[in-house]
Amino acid sequence: MEMRIPNSEYEPSKLFSFLCGILRGSRRERLLSKFVENECEKIDRLMELYMRYSDRVKAETERVNQLEPDSEMDEDVLYNRKLESGLYTLQLIAVILGHLWSSE
Repeated sequence: MEMRIPNSEYEPSKLFSFLCGILRGSRRERLLSKFVENECEKIDRLMELYMRYSDRVKAETERVNQLEPDSEMDEDVLYNRKLESGLYTLQLIAVILGHLWSSE
């Protein structure tokens, strides 16, 4: 059975791997210029995704805390639940935004 990744999660992952592969040169400058086109609409989209995934991770954390307020949940289980709710994608988006912000 093939695992399908939703487009909204796949796009930041693809962009992150592409950014890591381009360290210098005209290809990097061309990619960075894409983020300031059309009044920075791509950065706005990244911010929308960041907010959506941030809300999902917060909601999952609160849900877990409400389900078992007294019992100690294993940290690995809690971390896996956060990952399932979009933590990895949230982290990728944060790194992409940080990279864009620090670029000249």
